[in-house]
Amino acid sequence: MKPPMNLLARTLFLVITISSTIVDAGSPDVLEKRSISAAVYDDLFFYYKYASSAYLITCAKPNGNTLVSRFDSSFSDTQGFIARDDRKKEIVVSFRGSNSPEDFLIDGLVGLTPFNMTNIPIPPGVMVNEGFYTAWKSVAAEVISNVRKQLSTNPGYSVVTTGHALGGALSSLAGITLKEVLTNTLVRMYTYGQPRTGNKAYADWVDRTFASTNLFR
Repeated sequence: MKPPMNLLARTLFLVITISSTIVDAGSPDVLEKRSISAAVYDDLFFYYKYASSAYLITCAKPNGNTLVSRFDSSFSDTQGFIARDDRKKEIVVSFRGSNSPEDFLIDGLVGLTPFNMTNIPIPPGVMVNEGFYTAWKSVAAEVISNVRKQLSTNPGYSVVTTGHALGGALSSLAGITLKEVLTNTLVRMYTYGQPRTGNKAYADWVDRTFASTNLFR
């Protein structure tokens, strides 16, 4: 199913803008602008379709691929879906951005809190946005379980997380979590309009954990 065209246009503008300027989420400094290859641009365009599809009420074939499951927290209204691309051999987790009163309440929780996830070694001093953390925790167990099920029946597949705005922050938290729990699986992350998700210790941890070819924001 095609994503909404108004969102499509806005997000494409963000893709072009963000991909031209790389920003450290934990630092106010903006690094030197640099061009990107056609292949990277194509990937950014491809995965933003997943990100925008998360806003749809129903999408039977996200980006033309298999819809595995949807998740929807009654507590936080955090929503998204898991899809499987058998051509690319990857599992895609897409998070919806702010689209409901509950989402905007989550956005308003701007304080920092320690990032604690079971069985994940977290570096000292890592703090994340309280609202984004609350939203991710409300669906984390379900997402991790369903991704693991897909990987068990599709060995060798990689994992991609993606999302726009609030969904971008959730993609970041999900991406680092999945990277740590799925130690033998390639995990990549594509975020669009991602707000600052944590402190510098968090941003540094994410940058260290993901190679430059596996993290795009």
